[in-house]
Amino acid sequence: MQVNTKISNLISHKTISWLLTCSILLIGSFITYQLWSNALRDNQHKLNVALEDSADVTINNLSARLNAILVIMRGVKGFVDGSESVSSEEFHTYIHSLNLGDKFGVRGIALVELINDENKEQHILQIQKRGLSDYQIKPAGKRNVYAPITLIEPFDALNVQALGLDVLTLPSTIKALEEARDTNQARISTRMTLAQDVGSENQHSFVMYLPVYKKNMILNSLEARRNAIIGWVDVPFRIADLMNGFKGEIDDDVEIKIYQNADTSEESFLYRTAHHETSEQSIVTKRTLEIGGAQWTLLFSPTPAFEARIVRDDKPMLIGLLGITLTILTAFLAWFLLSSRQRAENRYQKLFNQAGDGVLVLDFQHRFISANLAAIKMLGYEQNALINMQLPDLLTKNIVNAPEFMAQLTSDYSIKDEWEYIRKDGTRFIGEVNCRKLDNQYYFAIVRDLTDRKLAEYRINHLTQLYQALSEVNQAIVRMGDDNDLFSVVCRCSVNFGGMKMAWVGQVDEESQR
Repeated sequence: MQVNTKISNLISHKTISWLLTCSILLIGSFITYQLWSNALRDNQHKLNVALEDSADVTINNLSARLNAILVIMRGVKGFVDGSESVSSEEFHTYIHSLNLGDKFGVRGIALVELINDENKEQHILQIQKRGLSDYQIKPAGKRNVYAPITLIEPFDALNVQALGLDVLTLPSTIKALEEARDTNQARISTRMTLAQDVGSENQHSFVMYLPVYKKNMILNSLEARRNAIIGWVDVPFRIADLMNGFKGEIDDDVEIKIYQNADTSEESFLYRTAHHETSEQSIVTKRTLEIGGAQWTLLFSPTPAFEARIVRDDKPMLIGLLGITLTILTAFLAWFLLSSRQRAENRYQKLFNQAGDGVLVLDFQHRFISANLAAIKMLGYEQNALINMQLPDLLTKNIVNAPEFMAQLTSDYSIKDEWEYIRKDGTRFIGEVNCRKLDNQYYFAIVRDLTDRKLAEYRINHLTQLYQALSEVNQAIVRMGDDNDLFSVVCRCSVNFGGMKMAWVGQVDEESQR
């Protein structure tokens, strides 16, 4: 009987051991699976956020670039409006002074004149007298009205091929020309091949048109604008050249596709980055860009290089392997739990310290509990010194002690804002902060330094102001005859549009030469 009891107890203990082991294995496997899934979702989230940010930067840069070109076109229009007639030498001098270079992606800047059939022969003779003996309106044939390109810069071998081209005969440009004429706004053509690129394969381009009307005409009706039209400012773009001009300003490891409308078919396709490898991820971020009466669709997709830069592909695998290993060891070796927990905490601390953004842990009296290496580097304080400080000591404004902040902080919602911080050396920087409650005693704040982004935004705004000031000054130069009035307008434009605090113009005294 006693032997049977011992055997029964032994079997019972084995059963319990097996049940406990199996339970631990099942629970551990379930937890491991959840952690593995979370790691995959975390990688996916990081990739999505990074791709969204990349798309926003690209859209902002492309919009700013095209708007800068539009400002230049308005300057050319003002130059034409202020002249009785524009000679090829004057046009060359003006366009050369803009110093566009390759950054803007334009193939040239041209003028299109509207010629009636009865004035066709006289027009051809006038152009031929400039030294262009081969000039003819292309294509040949009799039409009621013609819209040939009569001036173009730079005047190189490729651009010469576009002289005389009647743009009203091109199906891709007619709608843009008519809408620009009717609205007195810039309009862009659909996808086309420039006359300069005839014979080239896959050289997609488009043209932006800005109407030019007769001087001193009232343009408050559609009929008035149609009767007053005399031509257009013509700026042809190679889409590949335009996008190549953003090198260093946008991510070159993101695949970008551009379509000329909401239809993302082959017929509306404009551009695709030259990436041969595509990601296995099916992530696509879509943006639309309103420009020149058209609505472009831009699709952004990650490449393997982009994924490798943003996320760690081995993280889910590591978590899976680690979870299985810990589950097996926990089931058979209870003492290993404490050491495993310690290693897990060390790994957490390593991830905490290696985070790219600053991470701060604080109590509800805003005393620092912990800070990662990025936060320490960002603020300039040592860990020990930071622990003895409070968050208001590092802020230019005591935002955190406001009742509204504390009420929101103690809720389950995160707080996202921009604060100005003071480093140990006294310098200041704007940081994007995301605060959220950890538990009833602590909360954490993630800080990202926005200095570079603010500087980039300032540079874009400053460049836009300068172009606007240049456009206003150019129009004033061709419109005004009195120097004093001109100098006054130049100074006013420099202050109002150029972002300058003050401006003045000095003149040399004719007698003293001073």
